[in-house]
Amino acid sequence: MINEAHDEATIYLRYGLRRLTRQRADAMVHRDQRIDFQVGDVRPLGTDMILRIGDSQAWEKRIGTFRVRDRGATPELVIDVAWHATKN
Repeated sequence: MINEAHDEATIYLRYGLRRLTRQRADAMVHRDQRIDFQVGDVRPLGTDMILRIGDSQAWEKRIGTFRVRDRGATPELVIDVAWHATKN
C-alpha cells in the first residue's frame, strides 16, 4: 500500500542511509527499485529500499531492474515498509 505515510517513511530511510554511507563512494541507496539477485530460484523483487555496496557506477533507474551479479554489487540491506493494513 503506497500512501503519504509510506512515502514519508521510505524517504526518511533513504536519507538516513545516505547519511550513514556518505563516506563510501561504492555505496548507493535506492528507493522503489526492482532488484534481481541473480541467484538460484530467487525471483526479482520490487522493494522499497536497497543499500548496495561495491558498485560506484551511476545507475539509471529508467533501465528498470538492477541486476546484482552483472553489476558486481552486494545488496547489504533490503527494506520493505509494511503497514498493519497490508499484512495479509
